[in-house]
Amino acid sequence: MYKSTLQNLFCLDGLLIDKCDCFNDEILLHVRSPRTRAICTRCEARTSKVHRTAYRSIKHMMHDDKIVSLELQVRDFKCKKCGYIFRENIPSIGRKNTTAHFRQAAVKKIHDRSFSAVAMEHGISAQSLTRSATEISEQAGLQWPDKEFALGIDGHSFSGHDMATTLTNLTRHNLIGILPDARY
Repeated sequence: MYKSTLQNLFCLDGLLIDKCDCFNDEILLHVRSPRTRAICTRCEARTSKVHRTAYRSIKHMMHDDKIVSLELQVRDFKCKKCGYIFRENIPSIGRKNTTAHFRQAAVKKIHDRSFSAVAMEHGISAQSLTRSATEISEQAGLQWPDKEFALGIDGHSFSGHDMATTLTNLTRHNLIGILPDARY
């Protein structure tokens, strides 16, 4: 029950929490995949032989002004059939140093602050934050201008209820788009 509550609180479906360390400015969760076997990426045979174990630090989310980081245990398996060594695939975690959950939370905060201020608060580069904002806007189907421009991000409320986020080209004074959901 204890672990499932932490998994729900920190949105960690599909991962097991081994340990939780709390510091002044960070919550560090030691997590791993619950699987004991993997499928070889070369011959598609199942294997349970672990060749090596490595750890990755990944920023996952913000909680009470603390960065929640994952210390992710990642295993390299060795296929018993063909001898190929491959890294296990953890679907909810990509190859980046931040999770999609973290990137979405950071992008939400740029509507009233600069990219640099939000990046500094979250301990990432402004360029990473810009890439994340671009990825999210492309997922929403927005078309960016081809030339350099000043981006305006603003939140609007309709009758004090439904929030909508607008993106504008401040250089040409026109609307780029309205995000379909407040979670973007």
